[in-house]
Amino acid sequence: MPINAFNRLYMGSAAILTYHMVVDRDTYAEALNPIRRSMVTLERFEEQIRFLSRRFTVISMDELGEAVKADGAERYAVVTFDDGYRSTINNALPVLRKHKVPAALYLTTSFIDEKRLWWLEAHDLIRKETGISARGSDFPCSAGNTEQMEETLKGIIMFGSASRENQEAVISALKDAGARPSAEAITWDDARLLSGERLVSIGAHTHRHLILSGLSESEARADVSHSKRRLEEELGKPIRHFAYPFGGAAHAGKREFSIAAEGFETAVTMRRAGVHAEHLFQMHALPRYPVMQRDTPLLLGARLSGLEAFIKHRGRRVVI
Repeated sequence: MPINAFNRLYMGSAAILTYHMVVDRDTYAEALNPIRRSMVTLERFEEQIRFLSRRFTVISMDELGEAVKADGAERYAVVTFDDGYRSTINNALPVLRKHKVPAALYLTTSFIDEKRLWWLEAHDLIRKETGISARGSDFPCSAGNTEQMEETLKGIIMFGSASRENQEAVISALKDAGARPSAEAITWDDARLLSGERLVSIGAHTHRHLILSGLSESEARADVSHSKRRLEEELGKPIRHFAYPFGGAAHAGKREFSIAAEGFETAVTMRRAGVHAEHLFQMHALPRYPVMQRDTPLLLGARLSGLEAFIKHRGRRVVI
């Protein structure tokens, strides 16, 4: 199959990309996984944004539906950020302005209400070789054992994302262990600043960043709707877009898609594939590609060509 035909078949009309934190080189070098995997350095981020602005027409989430509906030869990209970090304001926003690239920011409202990014607090505590216990679960930390420290951090994140009770227990244990609020936490004033940016659209990312599939339907609906309500109260504008926490097949499915459809025009997963015309009937199950530090322009271009989606999903073209 000629490469242009392959691209047209598997690349789709648009690619949605996901970022979390844009940081300096020292912060990246010192970070533990899985936090490090959610970071890119400022230098790499600018390379990636420059590449996207030259190779794609970069559009907003508001424009995505019409772009996909056109289904022409032009290829589109959408840039998104999850959670809500100060580095988005300090590092990413100037690059977006420079290249005139729009972006959607999906904010987790409890992080703003409580001024705590608990998994970054856990990260910093573990780097100091301090473990915690929460609800009968122990998360030990061995001095000098990076692999074990990273396993502990992953365990805390998944435990704290399983239920509200678990998360509150983790936050309490972190406070008792002397964890300090992360400098990456943003305020509602920061959120209003971002909301006022011409290139930025704000979306919801639940209230507590829990794994929705593990909650009861009423709990999941309440967490989703509360985030939308808080954002609309604080920002004074309708919130039309949503991102599922974690966003894998195990974290969001048909039930969660239906819940998102009750209050939002679009919702995004982390399924690693392109957006096709068929997604016009599944606008609450839109796939995204996570962008990482290793993604040079060459590698990012190869991933977005449809090659990664073809391999990962075993030739399945439309990923829901």
